[in-house]
Amino acid sequence: MHFNCRPDTMSPMLAVISVAGKQYRVTPGDKIYTDKVVATVGQTIFSDVLLTTEGDTTVVGTPTVNGVKATLKVVEQTKDEKIDVRRFSHKTRTRRNRGHRAKLTVFEVVAVGTVKDVKENSVSKEVAEPKVRKTRATK
Repeated sequence: MHFNCRPDTMSPMLAVISVAGKQYRVTPGDKIYTDKVVATVGQTIFSDVLLTTEGDTTVVGTPTVNGVKATLKVVEQTKDEKIDVRRFSHKTRTRRNRGHRAKLTVFEVVAVGTVKDVKENSVSKEVAEPKVRKTRATK
Protein backbone atom coordinates (compact mmCIF):
# COMPACT_ATOMS: atom_id res chain seq x y z
CA MET A 1 0.00 0.00 0.00
CA HIS A 2 1.11 3.54 -0.66
CA PHE A 3 0.52 6.37 1.74
CA ASN A 4 1.05 9.98 0.83
CA CYS A 5 2.86 11.37 3.88
CA ARG A 6 3.15 15.03 2.94
CA PRO A 7 1.48 17.18 5.65
CA ASP A 8 -0.39 19.37 3.14
CA THR A 9 -2.21 16.36 1.66
CA MET A 10 -3.02 14.49 4.87
CA SER A 11 -6.62 14.09 5.90
CA PRO A 12 -7.61 15.87 9.13
CA MET A 13 -8.90 12.55 10.54
CA LEU A 14 -6.35 9.79 11.00
CA ALA A 15 -6.33 6.56 13.02
CA VAL A 16 -4.13 3.56 13.63
CA ILE A 17 -6.17 0.37 13.84
CA SER A 18 -5.37 -3.28 14.51
CA VAL A 19 -6.69 -5.91 12.09
CA ALA A 20 -5.59 -9.58 11.99
CA GLY A 21 -2.65 -8.88 14.29
CA LYS A 22 -1.22 -6.05 12.19
CA GLN A 23 -1.50 -2.28 12.46
CA TYR A 24 -2.70 0.01 9.68
CA ARG A 25 -2.86 3.80 9.39
CA VAL A 26 -6.26 4.67 7.91
CA THR A 27 -8.69 7.46 7.19
CA PRO A 28 -12.40 7.01 6.41
CA GLY A 29 -12.83 5.80 2.81
CA ASP A 30 -9.49 3.96 2.58
CA LYS A 31 -9.18 0.38 1.34
CA ILE A 32 -6.78 -1.90 3.16
CA TYR A 33 -5.47 -5.33 2.17
CA THR A 34 -4.93 -7.69 5.12
CA ASP A 35 -4.17 -11.33 5.66
CA LYS A 36 -7.26 -13.46 5.28
CA VAL A 37 -9.98 -12.84 7.85
CA VAL A 38 -12.89 -15.27 8.07
CA ALA A 39 -15.80 -13.06 7.00
CA THR A 40 -18.30 -12.84 4.15
CA VAL A 41 -18.35 -10.12 1.53
CA GLY A 42 -20.50 -7.22 2.70
CA GLN A 43 -20.11 -8.08 6.38
CA THR A 44 -19.29 -5.24 8.79
CA ILE A 45 -16.46 -5.70 11.28
CA PHE A 46 -15.44 -3.47 14.18
CA SER A 47 -11.74 -2.98 14.86
CA ASP A 48 -9.85 -1.59 17.84
CA VAL A 49 -8.36 1.89 17.49
CA LEU A 50 -4.84 2.28 18.88
CA LEU A 51 -4.41 5.97 18.09
CA THR A 52 -6.65 8.69 16.70
CA THR A 53 -5.82 12.17 15.45
CA GLU A 54 -8.15 14.98 14.51
CA GLY A 55 -6.61 18.35 13.68
CA ASP A 56 -4.12 19.18 16.43
CA THR A 57 -5.56 16.71 18.96
CA THR A 58 -4.05 13.23 19.26
CA VAL A 59 -5.26 10.49 21.58
CA VAL A 60 -3.03 7.48 22.17
CA GLY A 61 -4.60 4.36 23.65
CA THR A 62 -3.14 2.15 26.34
CA PRO A 63 -3.28 -0.23 24.43
CA THR A 64 -6.55 0.87 22.77
CA VAL A 65 -8.51 4.10 22.90
CA ASN A 66 -11.48 3.56 25.22
CA GLY A 67 -14.87 3.53 23.52
CA VAL A 68 -13.59 4.18 19.99
CA LYS A 69 -13.99 1.59 17.23
CA ALA A 70 -13.33 1.60 13.50
CA THR A 71 -16.07 0.26 11.24
CA LEU A 72 -14.77 -1.86 8.37
CA LYS A 73 -16.74 -3.40 5.52
CA VAL A 74 -15.47 -6.51 3.71
CA VAL A 75 -15.19 -5.65 0.01
CA GLU A 76 -13.74 -8.92 -1.31
CA GLN A 77 -11.78 -12.08 -0.53
CA THR A 78 -8.92 -12.43 -3.03
CA LYS A 79 -5.41 -13.76 -3.56
CA ASP A 80 -2.14 -11.87 -3.77
CA GLU A 81 0.24 -12.16 -6.72
CA LYS A 82 2.07 -15.46 -7.06
CA ILE A 83 5.53 -15.66 -5.58
CA ASP A 84 7.91 -18.13 -7.25
CA VAL A 85 10.45 -19.74 -4.95
CA ARG A 86 13.30 -21.42 -6.80
CA ARG A 87 16.09 -23.44 -5.32
CA PHE A 88 19.12 -24.44 -7.34
CA SER A 89 22.17 -26.41 -6.35
CA HIS A 90 24.94 -26.49 -8.89
CA LYS A 91 26.96 -29.62 -9.68
CA THR A 92 24.22 -31.92 -8.36
CA ARG A 93 21.51 -31.27 -10.95
CA THR A 94 19.11 -30.35 -8.17
CA ARG A 95 16.35 -27.90 -8.96
CA ARG A 96 13.21 -27.17 -7.00
CA ASN A 97 10.39 -24.88 -7.97
CA ARG A 98 7.55 -23.89 -5.64
CA GLY A 99 4.97 -21.16 -5.69
CA HIS A 100 2.82 -19.38 -3.15
CA ARG A 101 -0.21 -17.07 -3.27
CA ALA A 102 -1.27 -15.41 -0.04
CA LYS A 103 -5.00 -15.14 0.62
CA LEU A 104 -6.14 -11.58 1.30
CA THR A 105 -9.21 -9.78 2.59
CA VAL A 106 -9.95 -6.30 1.26
CA PHE A 107 -11.62 -3.92 3.72
CA GLU A 108 -13.10 -0.48 3.19
CA VAL A 109 -12.91 1.85 6.19
CA VAL A 110 -16.48 3.11 6.60
CA ALA A 111 -16.02 5.20 9.75
CA VAL A 112 -13.55 5.79 12.55
CA GLY A 113 -14.44 7.01 16.02
CA THR A 114 -13.39 10.61 16.61
CA VAL A 115 -11.66 12.47 19.43
CA LYS A 116 -15.11 13.76 20.39
CA ASP A 117 -16.19 10.14 20.99
CA VAL A 118 -13.20 9.69 23.30
CA LYS A 119 -14.19 12.71 25.39
CA GLU A 120 -17.79 11.52 25.63
CA ASN A 121 -16.72 8.03 26.75
CA SER A 122 -14.13 9.28 29.23
CA VAL A 123 -16.72 11.10 31.34
CA SER A 124 -16.53 9.73 34.86
CA LYS A 125 -18.44 6.50 35.11
CA GLU A 126 -19.28 4.70 38.30
CA VAL A 127 -16.85 1.93 38.99
CA ALA A 128 -18.65 -1.38 39.26
CA GLU A 129 -17.74 -3.68 42.09
CA PRO A 130 -15.58 -6.58 40.97
CA LYS A 131 -17.45 -9.81 40.37
CA VAL A 132 -16.68 -12.55 42.82
CA ARG A 133 -16.60 -16.08 41.49
CA LYS A 134 -18.41 -18.58 43.62
CA THR A 135 -16.62 -21.86 43.97
CA ARG A 136 -17.72 -25.08 45.53
CA ALA A 137 -16.34 -25.76 48.97
CA THR A 138 -13.85 -28.57 49.04
CA LYS A 139 -14.19 -31.44 51.51
